[in-house]
Amino acid sequence: MVAQRTANSRCKALIYLAVLLLCACSDNEYTVVQLHHLDPNKLTSIIDRQLDGEIEYDISGQSIIFYASEKKLKPTITLLGSLDKAPFIYRLSFSWANKYKRSTVQLPPPVTIQSNAPNRIKLFDLLWQISIEQLNHDQVLLTLLQRKSADKSNQQQIFINDPNGVTLQLTESKEEAQLPEQQFILSLNTKERIEHNLLPTGLAVTVSQFD
Repeated sequence: MVAQRTANSRCKALIYLAVLLLCACSDNEYTVVQLHHLDPNKLTSIIDRQLDGEIEYDISGQSIIFYASEKKLKPTITLLGSLDKAPFIYRLSFSWANKYKRSTVQLPPPVTIQSNAPNRIKLFDLLWQISIEQLNHDQVLLTLLQRKSADKSNQQQIFINDPNGVTLQLTESKEEAQLPEQQFILSLNTKERIEHNLLPTGLAVTVSQFD
């Protein structure tokens, strides 16, 4: 993760090169840390608390330029390494809690969502924002937030099949109202019932994690 890297855009590349030239012309040491998954601009508050004003830094694209030697930055680099992780991918499979139940309501196909990000999907003709957080080795926190679209004409639906044959449904809307969220603590690879006044009665979900 510690590397020298030019930014993607021409402007950012020029800024990056200018900073490196200034550092090369001075006696100050510098260290460039490249992030691969997170936006460095979203970590500034964490970096500021970690450095406590003792070390200055700049951001160029996915790179953070610290004006200090790598030796002085070991705790900060370790922290960034622990944060800059690829998100976990989960599959949600829907069924009825009672295996003998039969219904005219059609169950949605399995969907894949990722952690550390809001996922918008369509379930039972309603738009939902779903997020998932790993609590421990066996449990996750599933958050459901129903979003009521103000103008259906502004919605765009995208259906993607991932390599495992699971359908990923994304729905976007320019204008939408947001309703209260509801959370569930669920065990991985276990069919568990979820109750929500906007979902069919007796609905169950099985959450599994992709390796």
